[in-house]
Amino acid sequence: MPLLTACAGLGNERRVPPKIGRLARLAAAGLPVPPAVVFAPDEDAPADADLAAAAALLASGPVIVRTALGDEDAVGSSFAGLGPFVADVSTPVELRRTIERLGRNGPGEDVRAYAAARGLPDPGLPWIFVQRRIVRRHLYVACTLPDDACYVERFAGDEAHLADGTTPNAAFVATPGQGGIEGRLAALAVRVAAVLPGAPHGLEIEMCEGHDGTLYVVQARPLSARIVDEAGAFLAEVERRGQRDLLVGLRVLDAEHNPEPVSFAHEALIDRLRRRRPDAGDPVVLAGWLYVAVAPRDLPGTRARGIDPRRVLGDLRTRWIPEHQRAIADLERQVAGADAPAIAKALPRALDLFDAMIDRYLDVLVPARRAAPRPAAARPTGALEGREAFAHVLPVTWDVASPTLGASAKSFNIVPTWKTIPDADLATHLAEWDDHLFALGLHAVRVVYLHAARRLGLAEPDVFCLRPDELAEALRRGRADADRIAERRADLERARSLRPPLRLYDATPLPPPAGRPLSGIGIGAPARGVACVRSNLADLLDGPPADPGRSVVILPALVAQASVALARLRIGAVVAEHGGALSHGVVLARELGLSALVGCRGATEIPDGTEVEIDTVLGRLRIVGR
Repeated sequence: MPLLTACAGLGNERRVPPKIGRLARLAAAGLPVPPAVVFAPDEDAPADADLAAAAALLASGPVIVRTALGDEDAVGSSFAGLGPFVADVSTPVELRRTIERLGRNGPGEDVRAYAAARGLPDPGLPWIFVQRRIVRRHLYVACTLPDDACYVERFAGDEAHLADGTTPNAAFVATPGQGGIEGRLAALAVRVAAVLPGAPHGLEIEMCEGHDGTLYVVQARPLSARIVDEAGAFLAEVERRGQRDLLVGLRVLDAEHNPEPVSFAHEALIDRLRRRRPDAGDPVVLAGWLYVAVAPRDLPGTRARGIDPRRVLGDLRTRWIPEHQRAIADLERQVAGADAPAIAKALPRALDLFDAMIDRYLDVLVPARRAAPRPAAARPTGALEGREAFAHVLPVTWDVASPTLGASAKSFNIVPTWKTIPDADLATHLAEWDDHLFALGLHAVRVVYLHAARRLGLAEPDVFCLRPDELAEALRRGRADADRIAERRADLERARSLRPPLRLYDATPLPPPAGRPLSGIGIGAPARGVACVRSNLADLLDGPPADPGRSVVILPALVAQASVALARLRIGAVVAEHGGALSHGVVLARELGLSALVGCRGATEIPDGTEVEIDTVLGRLRIVGR
């Protein structure tokens, strides 16, 4: 058989397995495919000329002998990882024996079982192709996305990562406009897709980076389904709500702050924020769930030059928060007992207070946090001082419709003595105290909504089904649109039933960040107890465990308020499905001496009452007895 580059022009091309045929087309188009020699299964013995051509590849180092099974890499029949191969063949004698051995062996049990399950014919004897072995610095596996982007998982070193099921070292979205390896990978993927069109769910492309930095394409196959195929109902709801045009670029579910759907009132505030401040991380509500392009803690803070973090912290505590408190008190007096037109007149003032909070947060607090020294690993002193004074405005979740901790929990009794803050702890204190400023901004709007509900005779959850302009109209008319509220209640219930993808690129769901199920970031001492699974903090406060000392609470996210409430309830162990090492709730969990595991994928699916063990050293959640 000829070199791989000639396969695309073979008279019997229809017999060439798609795995080989696609690589041949890429090589013929000038893409960087390692050279190879192909052997068909119907040959009685490898021809001497073909063996000589394959042996010539040994001049540049060892080769890999690969197989291609029947319809391998056709749509819906990838046979991924089932075909045998032998790497690092280094002598002509070893090469001949390997080709003959692999060529004689029919499909194994796993191959036959796969073919039967997919309704495919027996693949028969494999094709063989001998290819130059690329000693890898990295293996990149890319999935093509819309607009020339691709989702990439990176594996370091030269091992058989995909065959071994290794967790990738990193995962990211690459575009041709990026610099460095990301842009090179995306540009190469675009070239591959141009040669191999017609893959409705995208192509999976394996690319090797040699130690000299050269990229090679070693495999390309069409995906038979989305890489994350559990978001059909979510995307259908996005379409139903007319939000398709908001599916642009990379979006990340902000489950750390909003682990459940947001109210329509809060969605309107997010829309307002997005329009006013394009530098706010581009938040958007999709099918009821909050997504961001940039997480709040990762905002760049471009105006950080000349900002003194210590002074900003002092202003936050002694000026800005008291100013917002006084403004809310004035607002309360304005709407208390007022008629509907007066409450409608107060609504713009409440929205102005929300805007002022956002501006101060983005223009001063974010840059100050960027300018502060890196947070210390040790427990900071005094970050919780005075928090109890704000329990009446801190929401259970970051939604204007959410009840506050003051309404759900009476007293925390956690007020450490204030001390001079070390420089290394400034960023942590700024992060904790900006919670109160944000809560006050939401509370201003919440105050008006609650008084409007009383005046209109609406239940509290129902009034938050209205956007601010709709609420103002209802106050002017003296009644709310009951049909609209009923429809919105149904929308919220539908949103709660969805499984929103953790990440999206345009309308394509992406896998969660690399990590094994029931593994996460461990904090504090190991713990063991009975799983107490709750849907959110309000659910926990309404139904705390009967034996808190033997309970491991499992929540979708560990918000700061949850850490404080857990300490108050004397619950010492918590697991959260979402979150990162520097999220607010984790910082407080360290301070409060909790045992915790955050970012633990699959934790919320554990049945309530299951005996579990948190290994905070290895970062694992174990089910006892399994």
